[in-house]
Amino acid sequence: MTASTKFSDDYDLLYVSLQDGKVAMTKEFGDHRLVDLDASGVVLGAEFIGLDGEIDLCGLPEEEALLSAVQDLVPSHLKILTNLVRS
Repeated sequence: MTASTKFSDDYDLLYVSLQDGKVAMTKEFGDHRLVDLDASGVVLGAEFIGLDGEIDLCGLPEEEALLSAVQDLVPSHLKILTNLVRS
């Protein structure tokens, strides 16, 4: 599966899907960032709630894969925050 995103301007949220699989656990990273994992701990996707104009990827597992998925697919008005150096 190719990574994909679903954005809801009405609810101010974004879901980034990295791969198919059955979600076994969802880990919270602060109040507004949730990461879905399968039973082996593989990241399946991430949800960002209450975006307030930005997507904070800093410190998330699979930060590089999430950045790759969102950088060309999210609306241009959203700023992407990351610790990774982008070329």
